[in-house]
Amino acid sequence: MNSVFVANSWWYLVLNSSLLSKLILAIAFAVLVLATFVLLYKAWELREKRQQVIRARKMIHDVNTFDDLLSLGASVKATVAGTVMAKGLQTVKMLLQSHDAEEVKSMTHEDFKLLQDAINQGVDQVSHRQGEYLPFLYVAASAGPLVGLFGTVSGLITAFISMGNARTTDITVLAPGIAEALLTTLAGLLVAIPVLVMYHYLLMQVQEVEYQLERLGNTF
Repeated sequence: MNSVFVANSWWYLVLNSSLLSKLILAIAFAVLVLATFVLLYKAWELREKRQQVIRARKMIHDVNTFDDLLSLGASVKATVAGTVMAKGLQTVKMLLQSHDAEEVKSMTHEDFKLLQDAINQGVDQVSHRQGEYLPFLYVAASAGPLVGLFGTVSGLITAFISMGNARTTDITVLAPGIAEALLTTLAGLLVAIPVLVMYHYLLMQVQEVEYQLERLGNTF
């Protein structure tokens, strides 16, 4: 029995596992590292964008003239808030140019609807890009256990074939193969669980940015 669980160390199982198991473990490790990088990058990026939108929304409250609004739009041009404001400003410019001088001070219901549609278009355009890299996390979390299960089934088949070839039901023949097979399932779960948490955390951050963008559009 001791000869089997000389394999009582994780490293023994990994180093003596099949090529397929080693490949699955390597992929699982690479995916987990990449997912962690995506989490850190997207969390920082979304935090910055949320702050940009909040700052722009506060600055709009200090705007008194159209020239002030143009200046604000230019100052935030390179931000997500600037993209939304640019849509609104382009529409406002078009409306001002289309009206006669005496009508400039008033906007019709159709004008307001056109302006709101333009701002909503800007919000949708920006919001669509905020979910970048999230599909990778979703696929990794969904496929991780399945890939691990594939390795487990393959390992169990190999273990039972070895037991049949040895013409014995001795646990010392079967145990190493089963342990190796279960190792890939464990690897799949170790990827899927944290990556799924990462995905939902970033999804919440994306929704927060979208909410702030909608508030910016309403303020504008």
